[in-house]
Amino acid sequence: PDILFREGLEPLPHVDVMGIHHHNLAGFRILQLHDADIRQDESLRQLAAQCQDWLYTVQLPSGAFPGGLVGSSRPSTFNTAMILFGLTNPVKKILAEEDKTKKNAAHAALDWLLSILEADGAWRQAAYVPGFVPSYYSYAVWAALETGTALNLPEVSEKMRLALRFYARRFQADGTVLDWGFKPGQRAFTHTIAYTLQGFLESALILGETEIFEKCVFLNFLFAYVRVKYDLFIGL
Repeated sequence: PDILFREGLEPLPHVDVMGIHHHNLAGFRILQLHDADIRQDESLRQLAAQCQDWLYTVQLPSGAFPGGLVGSSRPSTFNTAMILFGLTNPVKKILAEEDKTKKNAAHAALDWLLSILEADGAWRQAAYVPGFVPSYYSYAVWAALETGTALNLPEVSEKMRLALRFYARRFQADGTVLDWGFKPGQRAFTHTIAYTLQGFLESALILGETEIFEKCVFLNFLFAYVRVKYDLFIGL
C-alpha cells in the first residue's frame, strides 16, 4: 500500500513500495507517523502499522535487517539499529496487548546486534564499508538501549556501556569525533555527525555516563558558535 502524505508530514521521494526505497527509512517513517499520534488520527496509526508489517517481511532469518535498497539481503548493523527505533516505539504501545509478532521481531533484531558485538565493544561485522567501524554507531548503542528497556532486558545496559565507551574514545581534543563519517579519513556529513552526537548524548543520559555527556554538551556549544559566527542557518 502507498504511504499517504498528510499535513505536517514531509514526503519521501519515490512513493511506491510503502513509499520507501531504503529499509532504514521505514524506521524513520514509523517514528514520524507515531509522533503525529498527538493528533489522535487513526489513519496515521494505520500507516505506521503498514510500515511495520512490511518490515517484518524483509527481516532476515538471523534477525538482522538488510542494508541498501529494497531487495537486498545483505545484513546491516546500522540499518538494523535504525529500524529498531521503528519497532520499539510501537512495541512500547503494544506490549500490554501481548502482540508476539511485534515483540519477537524487535527481540530478534536486538539479539542479532548483541551477537555480533565484539569483546571490546565494537561492531565490525555487517558494515557499510567493510573493515571500517564508524563512530555514528553510537546511534546503534542508543537503539539497543531503548529496545532493551522496551523489552525489559536489563542485561543490555552493561553491554551497551562497553560499546559506548569504545566509541567515546574517538572524541578529539578539539571536541570533534574521529571517524564520524562514512569512510575513513573523509569528512563527515552533517547527518552522520548528528547520528554520532545524538547517539552519545542519549546513551550517556540513559547510562549515567557524565563525562561523555559533558563532551556532547561541549560539542553542541561548539556547533552553535560556528553556526552563529558563519551565519549557517540555511534551512532552519
